[in-house]
Amino acid sequence: MNASYCGILVRTLHFQSVFRSRFLEFVIEELKGEVNIIEGKNKGLNEDVILKFFGAAIVGITESYFRNEIRVSPQAVAEQVGILLERNL
Repeated sequence: MNASYCGILVRTLHFQSVFRSRFLEFVIEELKGEVNIIEGKNKGLNEDVILKFFGAAIVGITESYFRNEIRVSPQAVAEQVGILLERNL
């Protein structure tokens, strides 16, 4: 590998890491209003654990979709993720 290629690779990986962490922060902020730890199925659970768990799941499924690891339409992905969130939050 030449130095130019390595530099591009490092910048790309850094960008991906920054994007992923910012996207995760965004998703967690969006989920905050949906988590109820006072009553219901998540009563007594730690809110941060729930938010990190579902935030990571959403970011992961989004990454998988863009990597063509999931071969369904974006609508189907969104619908199924929505169903899973409704069942669990």
